[in-house]
Amino acid sequence: MAKNLRVDGSALTTGLQIVQEIADFQPFSSISFFATEYILDAVEETSRLVDWGMAKNKHKMKAAALEIMENIAEVEPGEPVNLNLDEYQLDSMAAAADLIERTLDERKDGVSLTNLPDD
Repeated sequence: MAKNLRVDGSALTTGLQIVQEIADFQPFSSISFFATEYILDAVEETSRLVDWGMAKNKHKMKAAALEIMENIAEVEPGEPVNLNLDEYQLDSMAAAADLIERTLDERKDGVSLTNLPDD
C-alpha cells in the first residue's frame, strides 16, 4: 500500500492550470513563459503528486511528464521557460492534468490536500 501524500491544494490548483495549458498546445509549438516562484512551487507540488499517483501502467507517460516538470523546475525565478514538445509529451501532460483534476475533485485516496483555495 502506498504511503499517504500531503500536497498544497492551492499550489496543485495552479499546477493544474499550468499543466492543462501546456497540454493544449500543438505538437512542436514553441511554449514560452517566465518562471516565477509561484509557478515553480506549483510545479514542485504537481510533480510530487504525479510521481506518487500516476498509474503503474503509464510509467512512460509518468517519466515524460516528470522530465518536463523537472526541466521547468531547473529554471531560476524570473528566467524564461522554453519548451518544444512532441505529441507523446503533450499526451503525458494531459494524463498528468487528469490525475491532478481527479485528485482535486474527488479527493483521491491517500492524498491529503492542505491550503485549498476558496471556491
